[in-house]
Formats: sequence, C-alpha cells, structure tokens
Amino acid sequence: AVENGPGKVIVVRVPSGGEISNKLAASNRRLSYLDFRDRMRLGPEDRVRFLSLAGSPYKQSKIPAELFGLSRELTPKDGGVFWLLSGYTYLNPPKANEQRIADAVAVAGLQAAAENDRRAVVLVLGGHEQDASRYDPAVVRRYLEAVHVPLFVWSLYGAGNSAARAW
Repeated sequence: AVENGPGKVIVVRVPSGGEISNKLAASNRRLSYLDFRDRMRLGPEDRVRFLSLAGSPYKQSKIPAELFGLSRELTPKDGGVFWLLSGYTYLNPPKANEQRIADAVAVAGLQAAAENDRRAVVLVLGGHEQDASRYDPAVVRRYLEAVHVPLFVWSLYGAGNSAARAW
C-alpha cells in the first residue's frame, strides 16, 4: 500500500529559481508558458515541500537545537515540477556562507521518514556552491539509506561539476 499511495518529496534547492528557470528555458526553447507550467505534473495526491538551507537556533530548550524552515505543501494545482523548481521563492535564501546543504538534506530525510508514504529527497545543485554544513555528504547519504529515504541529486550543470561530484 505504501508503494502505491501518495508521494511526498522534500526538495533542497540550492540555486535560485531564476537560475533554474534560465537553464530550463535555454534547453526547452519551444515550450510555451503554459507547457512549462504543467511540465512534469505531480500525481493527484502527491505533495512537494521545500526545505531551507539554513537553520535557526531554537532557544526554548536546554538542549542546543536548530530548526530548518519548511514550505507549505505544494500540490498539482500549484504546477508541475519544473514550475515549482523555477518559479517561486518558498523560503528566505540564506547568506552564501551560511547555507548548509548537507545538513538540510539530512533534515529533509528525517522529515520525509516521519510518515509512511512514498517518499524521497531531491537535492538540486547549481554550479559551485559553498557548504557550511557540519556533516559530510557521504555521512548524510548513509543516514538516508539507513532510514530508507531515497535521495536524488539533480545538477543543472551535469554530474561532472564539483558540487555534484561531492554527492
């Protein structure tokens, strides 16, 4: 039942929506605005959320903790995957030296594993991102494997760039 139920995807998007939009438009010049909006449509019950690249301290506890922002659930009514990735800023972007890509992917995995739905984490990379994470990408990949959350890494510039090679 889990394999056939609604899907839940948590996206960690590093490049800006504008950078993604420019890259997709360059490779799909013949797509109209409406085609682009509906490209890669979600299933009727599928949901997508975006996770912030920076944590903020949670001071209500005696144990040090940080919270990563999470967008509202996005549905097929909000557009296809290309549209969601490129069109809208769901969370405030962190400063370049504060973005914690690997840490955000780990938190996304934890969030995705919280329910028994079909689930995945998608990491979208651009060119040469700086990562101020406490964890290494290899450690995060092993963690996601342990909690049975698939990780998909999409790179705008191919698997050969430095950001994609780290994953």
